[in-house]
This record gives sequence, C-alpha cells and structure tokens, in this order.
Amino acid sequence: MTLDSALITINLVLVTVLLAMLIWRRVYRALPVFVTYVAYSVLLGLASLASSSISMDYLFVWGVGITVDTVFYLCVLVELGKAVLRYNRGFSVRWGLVLLLFLGASVPIGLLTPWPAVVRYKLAWQLDLRVMQATAILEVAALLTVASWSALNKLHWPERELRLVTGMGSWALVQLCVLILHEHGLVGRGYHWLDLLTPLTTLGVFLYWLHYFWLEPHSAEPAPQRNSRSEAAGRLDEDRRYFADFAAILSRLP
Repeated sequence: MTLDSALITINLVLVTVLLAMLIWRRVYRALPVFVTYVAYSVLLGLASLASSSISMDYLFVWGVGITVDTVFYLCVLVELGKAVLRYNRGFSVRWGLVLLLFLGASVPIGLLTPWPAVVRYKLAWQLDLRVMQATAILEVAALLTVASWSALNKLHWPERELRLVTGMGSWALVQLCVLILHEHGLVGRGYHWLDLLTPLTTLGVFLYWLHYFWLEPHSAEPAPQRNSRSEAAGRLDEDRRYFADFAAILSRLP
C-alpha cells in the first residue's frame, strides 16, 4: 500500500466515524446540508478506493467528484451563513455587497493562479486540471466572501459553526496553495510531497471536528445573540459611513 492510498483509507475511516457521530449527535436537525456533505465524502472516498489505479474511470470519478464536492462546499457555506444570521438576530443579507465581496476575492485569486497550456496532456487530464483550478478558486473566494461579510457586519459565530468553517477553510486554502505551487513549476516526483499536504490537512480537520463533536455536550441550536433592531441599524449606518468615506477618498485621487 502506498502512502497516498494509506491516507485515502485513513481519511475514509475518519469521515465515516464523523458521519456516525453527527447522526448520533443529531446535528442533521440543525445542519442537514453539512451532514449530507459528510455522507457524500464517504461515498467519494469509497469510489476513489474502487478506482485507485490511474485509468479513465479514475479520472472520471475524480473530475465529477471534485465538481459535486464544490457544489456541496458552497451550499454548506450558505447554510453556515444562515445559522450565523439566526444566531445574530436583527441582521439581513445585502446581496449586492455579497456579490461585490465575492468578485473582489475571486478576481485577485484568478489572476494569482496561472492557467498554463496543457496540450501535452490527454484530454481527460486537461479537463480535470481545469475543473480543479476553477473549483479551488470558487471555494477560496466563497470562503473569503463569508469571512469579509461577517467581519463587516461584526457578526458573532457560534462555536460549532466557527469550527466547521475553520476546517473547511483550512483544506481549501491548502489545496489552492498546492495548485499554485505546481503551476509555478514545482512538479515531478521530487515535489510529490506537495500533493500529500491536502490529504494530511483533511486528516487533521477530521480529527479536529471529531474532537469537538465528541466533547460537545449537546447538538441543540445555539442560543441567539440578543441584538436589538437599534443596534443592527447602528451597525448598518456605520457600514454606510465607512463606504461613503472610502468613496470620498477615491474621488480625491488624481
């Protein structure tokens, strides 16, 4: 058994135990999309083991798996955002601001990530590489959008949701960094250790979540913060003044 297949097997065991613990803790009542995402991760791990040899079947499973995984990733971020809004009463989502934050995060990441020509690879490899690039950018951009949106609104995060988004952000950032390093020339057998960083990070995240849910006293919905409407309106006015001051500074530039 190679180190790669050993990491896949260990992660599969850990995510299966995590799924059982989430069901035992009845987390599916508060976060059904996240629990479904974990269940999908179990299925994806089984599919990866079943097609462990480098073949067209493996490439197909890999490409489709990455795409569906990213869809789940984005849906889980939305679910966590809704949970944070319930925790912080009196706040509403301004989708225009969310869109601006997403574009402001995705454009720099897209420029930082090179898109080299891959004509020397087979078509299946080319498609999988492009899918991996696009999904990595989407995941990190969505993560930065949630973080900046939360910071601008000065939202408080429940312990459970904070740990979940921290773990998801960790492996998304590591995956993007590994991809960027590969595309800047760090490829070949001598740099295979870079490929191991992502499964090792995922292993650490699973242990981090297992530790929390094992010690969590209960899985009930966290008590919401008592934020009055006046406090929410005050924070909204503060954000408006911030953007007005920023626009005034830009208008003075030559």
